[in-house]
Amino acid sequence: MELSIIYIVSVFFAIFTLVAFVAIRAQRMRTPEETGLHPEIEEICGGRINLLNYTWPLVRHAVYKEFIVLSCIGGTYIIPRESLIVEVADGLFSSGIRYSSPKYLGCELRVWTLRKNEVFGILGINA
Repeated sequence: MELSIIYIVSVFFAIFTLVAFVAIRAQRMRTPEETGLHPEIEEICGGRINLLNYTWPLVRHAVYKEFIVLSCIGGTYIIPRESLIVEVADGLFSSGIRYSSPKYLGCELRVWTLRKNEVFGILGINA
């Protein structure tokens, strides 16, 4: 009995480690739109995408001249800057930014960032 518990715990730990590795690696992959571009700000952070809340380090937040990229294991969102609405979305324990865009109507795109003032400065918004 004790040996089977050791096997179960070992398999669980191995699967958990593999899933965590895949989750962290998946969101760091660049999209074809980002090829050859250098972001103005890029950070690994947490966020809320639709109904899922991702903790640090499961979200990549990158601000480019033409668009903003939010990437996580649940998908990649490329938000055009020309029709972007940006709001402060501070939580109880974190500082955040909420993005709204006609391209993603009905989607909650929120980022828990430590660089909120820098992002607002680049986007030309007073925090």
